[in-house]
Amino acid sequence: MRGTSESEGVALCFSGALRALTLTLGLLKQHLLDALGPPVDAFLYAPRPSGMALVRLAPLLSELRAVRFEDEDDLVANLAQGHVKALRKASQLRGNWLGTGSQALFPWVGKPRHGSGIFQMHAHRQCLAMISEWEERRGSK
Repeated sequence: MRGTSESEGVALCFSGALRALTLTLGLLKQHLLDALGPPVDAFLYAPRPSGMALVRLAPLLSELRAVRFEDEDDLVANLAQGHVKALRKASQLRGNWLGTGSQALFPWVGKPRHGSGIFQMHAHRQCLAMISEWEERRGSK
């Protein structure tokens, strides 16, 4: 059985679109968070929701240690501008690992790569940053 001291626990980060979170969060809590046992530090990284979606999600978000929302259009634009040389080379590889959903990442290609790989990689980085920041704050108490 897991201990409940401050030095033990599980960090869990959810990422992705919030399409069905109001329907699935109860099940996630019951079958995942509760099963892991306290303490579970939960985090969320997702595309920025609309104002009405945020109002509906507000009660659910209060149980999370940290939440980050990002505009997908801005993310794609910044990645494309900051890493043109690497992305041009990487775009020659097949697969959806570099997918950007419905947006064109590469102006020289002119059409989007299917898949959500680039968002997932960025989400993992954001999750790790939130968890690291939480651990630093928690350790300084």
